[in-house]
Amino acid sequence: MKKIYYARGQTILKSASAKAKLMEFQAKSFVEAEEMRMKSQECKLQQQYENKNLQLQTHFDKKEVHLKHLEAQHKEFVRDEKRYLEKEKKSLKKSAKF
Repeated sequence: MKKIYYARGQTILKSASAKAKLMEFQAKSFVEAEEMRMKSQECKLQQQYENKNLQLQTHFDKKEVHLKHLEAQHKEFVRDEKRYLEKEKKSLKKSAKF
């Protein structure tokens, strides 16, 4: 009887050992899958960050170009206004002489 019990006990232990190894393998696989998922998510977020950064940079570059254009228009307007005022001054001086 003892031998059969021992044999059965050994079978149970082998089965439990195999089950433990299977559970350990499943746990490792799960951890690896989670690490891969997290890495993938990190790459995706990094790409989104870079895309948004590029969009903002492009937006600010466009605004900077627009600002420079407005500054150039303002300078041109001031120059034209000065010319106009000078012409008005001359015409007023001429009319005052008569």
